Amino acid sequence: MKLAPHLLALRDAVNAAPGDRALHLIFADALIEAGEPQGEFIVRQSVDPTAVPSPRLMRQLLGPLSGKTVSQQFTLGVLRGVALQPLGFLPLLALAGRPQWASVTSLTISSERTARHCASETLKVISSPVCRGLREVLDLNGWVLRGLLAQQRHLDRIGIVSSRNASVEPLGHVHLEFDTLHVDAVGATDWLEDLGRPVLEKATTLELSSWSLEAFRLLGLKDLRLAQVKTEMWNAVRHPDGWAVEFPSAIHEEIAVRISGALRRARPPLHSLRMTIAGTTATANRMRKVLGRVPVELSLMDLDDYYRPALEAIFGSPLPETRGEASRRAAVITP
Repeated sequence: MKLAPHLLALRDAVNAAPGDRALHLIFADALIEAGEPQGEFIVRQSVDPTAVPSPRLMRQLLGPLSGKTVSQQFTLGVLRGVALQPLGFLPLLALAGRPQWASVTSLTISSERTARHCASETLKVISSPVCRGLREVLDLNGWVLRGLLAQQRHLDRIGIVSSRNASVEPLGHVHLEFDTLHVDAVGATDWLEDLGRPVLEKATTLELSSWSLEAFRLLGLKDLRLAQVKTEMWNAVRHPDGWAVEFPSAIHEEIAVRISGALRRARPPLHSLRMTIAGTTATANRMRKVLGRVPVELSLMDLDDYYRPALEAIFGSPLPETRGEASRRAAVITP
Protein backbone atom coordinates (compact mmCIF):
# COMPACT_ATOMS: atom_id res chain seq x y z
CA MET A 1 0.00 0.00 0.00
CA LYS A 2 1.33 3.40 -1.00
CA LEU A 3 0.86 6.11 1.60
CA ALA A 4 1.08 9.88 1.44
CA PRO A 5 4.15 11.48 3.05
CA HIS A 6 2.28 12.57 6.20
CA LEU A 7 0.95 9.02 6.66
CA LEU A 8 4.45 7.58 6.17
CA ALA A 9 5.72 9.89 8.92
CA LEU A 10 2.91 8.78 11.23
CA ARG A 11 3.59 5.13 10.40
CA ASP A 12 7.27 5.53 11.30
CA ALA A 13 6.29 7.14 14.61
CA VAL A 14 3.85 4.30 15.38
CA ASN A 15 6.43 1.66 14.48
CA ALA A 16 8.84 3.21 16.98
CA ALA A 17 6.22 3.39 19.77
CA PRO A 18 4.44 0.00 20.07
CA GLY A 19 2.74 0.89 23.35
CA ASP A 20 1.51 4.39 22.49
CA ARG A 21 -2.25 3.87 22.18
CA ALA A 22 -3.03 7.55 21.58
CA LEU A 23 -0.54 7.75 18.70
CA HIS A 24 -2.02 4.60 17.14
CA LEU A 25 -5.50 6.13 17.23
CA ILE A 26 -4.21 9.34 15.63
CA PHE A 27 -2.70 7.19 12.89
CA ALA A 28 -6.02 5.33 12.58
CA ASP A 29 -7.97 8.57 12.09
CA ALA A 30 -5.55 9.66 9.38
CA LEU A 31 -5.82 6.29 7.62
CA ILE A 32 -9.62 6.32 7.76
CA GLU A 33 -9.67 9.81 6.28
CA ALA A 34 -7.46 8.53 3.46
CA GLY A 35 -9.75 5.55 2.88
CA GLU A 36 -7.25 2.96 4.14
CA PRO A 37 -8.92 -0.08 5.80
CA GLN A 38 -6.09 -0.51 8.31
CA GLY A 39 -7.44 2.53 10.15
CA GLU A 40 -10.68 0.77 11.06
CA PHE A 41 -8.72 -2.33 12.06
CA ILE A 42 -6.57 -0.27 14.47
CA VAL A 43 -9.72 1.12 16.09
CA ARG A 44 -11.26 -2.37 16.28
CA GLN A 45 -8.18 -3.88 17.96
CA SER A 46 -8.00 -0.99 20.41
CA VAL A 47 -11.39 -2.19 21.70
CA ASP A 48 -10.97 -5.94 21.09
CA PRO A 49 -7.32 -7.13 21.11
CA THR A 50 -8.43 -10.53 19.72
CA ALA A 51 -9.83 -9.01 16.51
CA VAL A 52 -8.19 -10.23 13.29
CA PRO A 53 -7.94 -8.49 9.91
CA SER A 54 -9.98 -9.65 6.94
CA PRO A 55 -8.13 -11.99 4.53
CA ARG A 56 -7.74 -9.14 2.06
CA LEU A 57 -6.35 -6.74 4.67
CA MET A 58 -4.11 -9.49 6.00
CA ARG A 59 -2.52 -9.93 2.58
CA GLN A 60 -2.14 -6.17 2.27
CA LEU A 61 -0.48 -5.77 5.68
CA LEU A 62 1.87 -8.74 5.26
CA GLY A 63 2.88 -7.86 1.71
CA PRO A 64 5.62 -10.23 0.52
CA LEU A 65 5.45 -12.05 3.86
CA SER A 66 1.94 -13.25 3.01
CA GLY A 67 1.80 -17.03 2.77
CA LYS A 68 5.30 -17.39 4.23
CA THR A 69 4.44 -17.12 7.92
CA VAL A 70 3.44 -19.78 10.42
CA SER A 71 1.70 -17.15 12.53
CA GLN A 72 1.55 -13.40 12.97
CA GLN A 73 0.56 -11.09 15.79
CA PHE A 74 -1.13 -7.72 15.47
CA THR A 75 -1.22 -5.24 18.34
CA LEU A 76 -3.37 -2.11 18.00
CA GLY A 77 -3.80 -3.00 14.34
CA VAL A 78 -0.07 -3.08 13.57
CA LEU A 79 2.04 -6.13 12.72
CA ARG A 80 4.32 -6.79 15.71
CA GLY A 81 5.12 -10.51 15.73
CA VAL A 82 6.03 -12.92 12.92
CA ALA A 83 6.87 -16.62 12.95
CA LEU A 84 8.35 -17.67 9.63
CA GLN A 85 8.24 -21.03 7.93
CA PRO A 86 11.40 -23.21 8.11
CA LEU A 87 14.01 -21.12 6.37
CA GLY A 88 15.40 -23.99 4.31
CA PHE A 89 12.32 -23.60 2.13
CA LEU A 90 12.14 -19.83 2.11
CA PRO A 91 14.06 -17.36 -0.10
CA LEU A 92 14.66 -15.15 2.90
CA LEU A 93 16.85 -12.56 1.25
CA ALA A 94 13.93 -11.64 -1.00
CA LEU A 95 12.17 -10.39 2.14
CA ALA A 96 15.03 -8.29 3.49
CA GLY A 97 14.47 -4.55 3.53
CA ARG A 98 10.70 -4.78 3.05
CA PRO A 99 8.76 -2.05 4.93
CA GLN A 100 6.57 -4.69 6.61
CA TRP A 101 9.57 -5.58 8.81
CA ALA A 102 9.76 -2.06 10.26
CA SER A 103 6.90 -2.62 12.72
CA VAL A 104 7.94 -6.15 13.80
CA THR A 105 9.29 -6.41 17.34
CA SER A 106 9.24 -10.23 17.74
CA LEU A 107 10.65 -12.70 15.20
CA THR A 108 10.48 -16.49 15.45
CA ILE A 109 12.44 -18.14 12.68
CA SER A 110 11.84 -21.88 13.15
CA SER A 111 15.57 -22.46 12.83
CA GLU A 112 15.65 -25.97 14.31
CA ARG A 113 15.32 -27.23 10.73
CA THR A 114 17.31 -24.42 9.16
CA ALA A 115 20.30 -25.64 7.18
CA ARG A 116 23.66 -24.19 8.10
CA HIS A 117 24.02 -22.39 4.76
CA CYS A 118 20.81 -20.44 5.54
CA ALA A 119 22.31 -18.89 8.67
CA SER A 120 23.95 -16.04 6.77
CA GLU A 121 20.66 -15.18 5.04
CA THR A 122 18.88 -15.18 8.39
CA LEU A 123 21.46 -12.84 9.89
CA LYS A 124 21.24 -10.45 6.94
CA VAL A 125 17.51 -10.07 7.52
CA ILE A 126 17.87 -9.65 11.29
CA SER A 127 20.61 -7.05 10.83
CA SER A 128 18.79 -5.21 8.06
CA PRO A 129 18.24 -1.51 8.93
CA VAL A 130 14.50 -1.95 8.48
CA CYS A 131 14.55 -4.53 11.31
CA ARG A 132 15.97 -2.14 13.88
CA GLY A 133 12.72 -2.35 15.86
CA LEU A 134 13.25 -6.02 16.76
CA ARG A 135 13.15 -6.61 20.51
CA GLU A 136 13.24 -10.42 20.56
CA VAL A 137 14.46 -13.16 18.23
CA LEU A 138 13.41 -16.72 19.10
CA ASP A 139 14.11 -20.32 18.03
CA LEU A 140 17.73 -19.68 17.12
CA ASN A 141 19.99 -22.58 16.26
CA GLY A 142 23.69 -22.61 17.06
CA TRP A 143 24.86 -21.18 13.73
CA VAL A 144 22.46 -18.23 13.74
CA LEU A 145 23.11 -17.63 17.44
CA ARG A 146 26.86 -17.24 16.89
CA GLY A 147 26.35 -14.61 14.22
CA LEU A 148 23.77 -12.72 16.25
CA LEU A 149 25.96 -12.65 19.35
CA ALA A 150 28.68 -10.94 17.31
CA GLN A 151 26.37 -8.01 16.48
CA GLN A 152 26.59 -4.81 18.48
CA ARG A 153 22.95 -4.15 19.33
CA HIS A 154 20.47 -4.67 22.16
CA LEU A 155 17.58 -7.14 22.33
CA ASP A 156 15.20 -7.73 25.19
CA ARG A 157 15.05 -11.51 24.65
CA ILE A 158 16.74 -14.20 22.59
CA GLY A 159 15.65 -17.83 22.37
CA ILE A 160 17.70 -20.95 21.60
CA VAL A 161 15.77 -23.88 20.21
CA SER A 162 18.63 -26.38 20.34
CA SER A 163 22.32 -26.59 21.13
CA ARG A 164 22.87 -29.85 19.25
CA ASN A 165 23.75 -28.21 15.95
CA ALA A 166 26.06 -25.58 17.40
CA SER A 167 29.73 -25.59 16.55
CA VAL A 168 31.95 -27.14 19.19
CA GLU A 169 34.41 -24.24 19.25
CA PRO A 170 33.98 -22.01 22.32
CA LEU A 171 32.24 -18.71 21.77
CA GLY A 172 34.41 -15.65 21.45
CA HIS A 173 33.54 -12.26 22.90
CA VAL A 174 29.80 -11.64 22.98
CA HIS A 175 28.95 -8.16 21.68
CA LEU A 176 25.17 -8.54 21.73
CA GLU A 177 23.45 -7.03 24.77
CA PHE A 178 20.26 -8.72 25.95
CA ASP A 179 18.20 -9.21 29.10
CA THR A 180 16.43 -12.59 28.84
CA LEU A 181 17.78 -15.89 27.50
CA HIS A 182 15.17 -18.56 26.69
CA VAL A 183 16.44 -22.11 26.16
CA ASP A 184 13.98 -24.51 24.55
CA ALA A 185 16.14 -27.63 24.65
CA VAL A 186 16.19 -30.59 26.98
CA GLY A 187 19.66 -31.39 28.31
CA ALA A 188 21.14 -28.00 27.49
CA THR A 189 22.44 -27.33 31.00
CA ASP A 190 25.98 -28.56 30.24
CA TRP A 191 26.06 -26.45 27.10
CA LEU A 192 25.00 -23.40 29.11
CA GLU A 193 27.75 -23.99 31.65
CA ASP A 194 30.57 -24.56 29.16
CA LEU A 195 30.06 -23.39 25.57
CA GLY A 196 27.35 -20.95 26.59
CA ARG A 197 29.06 -19.39 29.61
CA PRO A 198 29.75 -16.10 27.76
CA VAL A 199 26.04 -16.00 26.89
CA LEU A 200 24.96 -16.60 30.47
CA GLU A 201 27.18 -13.77 31.66
CA LYS A 202 25.05 -11.35 29.63
CA ALA A 203 21.60 -12.51 30.80
CA THR A 204 19.70 -11.19 33.79
CA THR A 205 16.78 -13.63 33.32
CA LEU A 206 17.05 -17.26 32.24
CA GLU A 207 14.03 -19.23 30.98
CA LEU A 208 14.26 -23.02 30.63
CA SER A 209 11.60 -25.12 28.91
CA SER A 210 12.63 -28.12 31.01
CA TRP A 211 13.18 -28.27 34.76
CA SER A 212 16.01 -30.80 35.07
CA LEU A 213 17.62 -30.98 38.50
CA GLU A 214 20.91 -30.27 36.75
CA ALA A 215 19.60 -26.75 36.10
CA PHE A 216 20.07 -25.98 39.80
CA ARG A 217 23.82 -26.00 39.15
CA LEU A 218 23.32 -22.74 37.30
CA LEU A 219 22.40 -21.06 40.59
CA GLY A 220 25.86 -21.93 41.86
CA LEU A 221 27.85 -20.45 38.98
CA LYS A 222 29.93 -17.42 39.93
CA ASP A 223 30.21 -14.00 38.29
CA LEU A 224 26.77 -14.07 36.66
CA ARG A 225 24.25 -11.23 36.47
CA LEU A 226 21.32 -13.64 36.71
CA ALA A 227 18.55 -12.18 38.84
CA GLN A 228 15.79 -14.63 37.91
CA VAL A 229 15.48 -18.22 36.65
CA LYS A 230 12.17 -19.60 35.34
CA THR A 231 11.47 -23.24 34.48
CA GLU A 232 8.41 -25.38 33.91
CA MET A 233 8.44 -26.52 37.55
CA TRP A 234 10.25 -23.92 39.64
CA ASN A 235 11.17 -20.24 39.73
CA ALA A 236 14.08 -18.57 41.48
CA VAL A 237 14.58 -14.89 42.31
CA ARG A 238 17.89 -13.57 43.52
CA HIS A 239 17.94 -11.50 46.71
CA PRO A 240 20.96 -9.69 48.15
CA ASP A 241 21.51 -12.55 50.60
CA GLY A 242 20.57 -15.51 48.38
CA TRP A 243 18.09 -17.25 46.05
CA ALA A 244 14.36 -17.47 46.84
CA VAL A 245 13.07 -20.65 45.16
CA GLU A 246 9.41 -21.55 44.70
CA PHE A 247 7.66 -24.63 43.33
CA PRO A 248 4.07 -23.62 42.46
CA SER A 249 2.94 -27.23 41.91
CA ALA A 250 3.19 -30.28 44.15
CA ILE A 251 6.24 -32.52 43.77
CA HIS A 252 7.20 -36.00 44.94
CA GLU A 253 8.94 -36.10 48.32
CA GLU A 254 12.02 -37.92 46.97
CA ILE A 255 12.51 -35.17 44.38
CA ALA A 256 12.09 -32.61 47.15
CA VAL A 257 15.04 -34.07 49.05
CA ARG A 258 17.21 -34.21 45.90
CA ILE A 259 16.31 -30.60 45.16
CA SER A 260 17.27 -29.59 48.69
CA GLY A 261 20.73 -31.07 48.18
CA ALA A 262 21.20 -29.23 44.89
CA LEU A 263 20.02 -25.93 46.35
CA ARG A 264 22.41 -26.22 49.27
CA ARG A 265 25.27 -25.67 46.80
CA ALA A 266 23.75 -22.51 45.34
CA ARG A 267 25.94 -19.37 45.35
CA PRO A 268 24.79 -16.99 46.65
CA PRO A 269 23.25 -19.40 49.17
CA LEU A 270 19.58 -20.24 49.42
CA HIS A 271 17.47 -17.41 50.84
CA SER A 272 14.14 -19.23 51.16
CA LEU A 273 12.20 -22.16 49.73
CA ARG A 274 8.48 -22.75 49.06
CA MET A 275 7.24 -26.13 47.91
CA THR A 276 4.33 -28.54 48.18
CA ILE A 277 5.10 -32.18 49.01
CA ALA A 278 3.42 -35.24 50.45
CA GLY A 279 4.55 -34.59 54.01
CA THR A 280 6.15 -37.36 56.03
CA THR A 281 8.42 -37.40 59.05
CA ALA A 282 11.32 -38.83 57.04
CA THR A 283 11.07 -36.15 54.35
CA ALA A 284 10.92 -33.28 56.82
CA ASN A 285 13.87 -34.65 58.79
CA ARG A 286 16.03 -35.16 55.68
CA MET A 287 15.27 -31.69 54.39
CA ARG A 288 16.06 -30.24 57.81
CA LYS A 289 19.48 -31.87 57.78
CA VAL A 290 20.27 -30.88 54.19
CA LEU A 291 19.15 -27.27 54.23
CA GLY A 292 20.17 -26.18 57.69
CA ARG A 293 18.87 -22.78 58.84
CA VAL A 294 16.89 -21.85 55.74
CA PRO A 295 13.32 -20.45 55.85
CA VAL A 296 11.15 -23.15 54.29
CA GLU A 297 7.41 -22.96 53.69
CA LEU A 298 6.02 -26.43 53.09
CA SER A 299 2.54 -27.36 51.94
CA LEU A 300 2.03 -30.82 53.39
CA MET A 301 -0.49 -32.60 51.17
CA ASP A 302 -2.93 -35.23 52.52
CA LEU A 303 -1.44 -35.08 56.00
CA ASP A 304 -2.11 -38.26 57.96
CA ASP A 305 -2.71 -38.14 61.75
CA TYR A 306 0.05 -40.75 62.12
CA TYR A 307 2.68 -38.16 61.11
CA ARG A 308 1.20 -35.15 62.94
CA PRO A 309 3.03 -35.44 66.31
CA ALA A 310 6.44 -35.98 64.70
CA LEU A 311 5.97 -33.11 62.24
CA GLU A 312 4.81 -30.77 64.99
CA ALA A 313 7.98 -31.62 66.89
CA ILE A 314 10.13 -30.85 63.82
CA PHE A 315 8.43 -27.53 63.11
CA GLY A 316 8.15 -26.59 66.77
CA SER A 317 4.48 -25.63 66.64
CA PRO A 318 1.06 -27.26 66.14
CA LEU A 319 -0.10 -27.99 62.61
CA PRO A 320 -3.55 -26.72 61.60
CA GLU A 321 -6.49 -29.11 61.77
CA THR A 322 -6.99 -29.13 57.99
CA ARG A 323 -8.35 -32.13 56.13
CA GLY A 324 -8.94 -32.69 52.43
CA GLU A 325 -6.54 -29.92 51.41
CA ALA A 326 -2.97 -28.81 52.00
CA SER A 327 -1.84 -28.02 55.53
CA ARG A 328 0.56 -25.09 55.22
CA ARG A 329 3.25 -24.24 57.74
CA ALA A 330 5.90 -21.54 57.58
CA ALA A 331 8.91 -22.59 59.65
CA VAL A 332 12.66 -22.22 59.98
CA ILE A 333 14.17 -25.70 59.70
CA THR A 334 17.21 -25.96 61.93
CA PRO A 335 19.82 -28.71 62.31
